[in-house]
Amino acid sequence: VTFFLLGDSVHGNSGDKHTVADGNLEKWIDGVTVTVGNNATVLEVITKALGSKYSIENETGNYIQSVTPKDGTALGEFTNGSLSGWMYTLNGVHPNLGVAQQYLNEGDVIVFHYTDDYLKEYEAEQNRTKTAEEVIAMIDAIGTVDLSKAGAISAARSAYDKLTDAEKALV
Repeated sequence: VTFFLLGDSVHGNSGDKHTVADGNLEKWIDGVTVTVGNNATVLEVITKALGSKYSIENETGNYIQSVTPKDGTALGEFTNGSLSGWMYTLNGVHPNLGVAQQYLNEGDVIVFHYTDDYLKEYEAEQNRTKTAEEVIAMIDAIGTVDLSKAGAISAARSAYDKLTDAEKALV
């Protein structure tokens, strides 16, 4: 698994907002390979990658409240405002599972990152253009077409319409 850690300075609710969507976070760990066994979770990779250079606060076991560099200050939930905290992407998407619930596959890419505005992260993800493979998966997930699938069909059509002509040909 490839692992990235993107952090921020402690600046409270003042100044510019730092998010993955804006690409203005600090690289604390830049693309290290972490080897884990079968049925490994995101939490196992985070723990192994951070090693002795960082400590984490993980009271619930499934959400990391803060990360503290060994020679620095804790950066945690609400440190930089009411919408700030730690999140992660798995292969470019923010999953709906916590770090102890999300299992991994060989070749996965995890970006564990801080954000000053989690709403901006989700908005950017919803508005990003999907790949042809993602559109195919959306279509496959519809299954048997009936009236209850109207939302999924509309979302897949909208994603398809945003593709380039070359990507549409792949679908």
